[in-house]
Amino acid sequence: MIRPNYFLAIQLPKQLKEELRVFAEQSEELLAFKRWVHYDDLHITLAFLGGCSEEQVEQVITTCKQHAFNEPYHLTVSGFGTFGRPNHPRIFWLGIEKSQQLNRHRQHVFSAMEEIGFSLDQRPFSPHITMARKWNETFPFSANDIPSLQLSEKCWLVEEYVLYKTHMNKRPSYEVVERFPLTGV
Repeated sequence: MIRPNYFLAIQLPKQLKEELRVFAEQSEELLAFKRWVHYDDLHITLAFLGGCSEEQVEQVITTCKQHAFNEPYHLTVSGFGTFGRPNHPRIFWLGIEKSQQLNRHRQHVFSAMEEIGFSLDQRPFSPHITMARKWNETFPFSANDIPSLQLSEKCWLVEEYVLYKTHMNKRPSYEVVERFPLTGV
């Protein structure tokens, strides 16, 4: 039996998700990516856990509740970027401005998950919001083709993070299993 994947992440505010939905709909013809992320699934990953048993999920929830992180903090979106080959990217993303609080939060979560036995991706943390996947054209991708993004608010207060469960056969694909408030306690 295949276990569903789980990950810990920061959700985006509803208004930002809605504005990014509109941007994606307006950009799909100009930016020919194979798959755009459903706007309800937009997030910032803190730790990808992979397939988990029910016991592991309970252990993650207990650990996150016991290891409360510090006070809420602000995040601000920045420009677009890509992962993969510049002319044929595999990921198109919206960046997050550098934040010491976000880096500390991620390290706190990451360390707690490693302590309970998860083997996590050791690549450097690069906070971003995945917008689309897999360039799907014969002509090269060009950053010059990215439409401008006008947001009513680029900054928001992070007051919690969540444990997501992935449903690959559904859209949106991510289900919130548990919420963890940033209590500072």
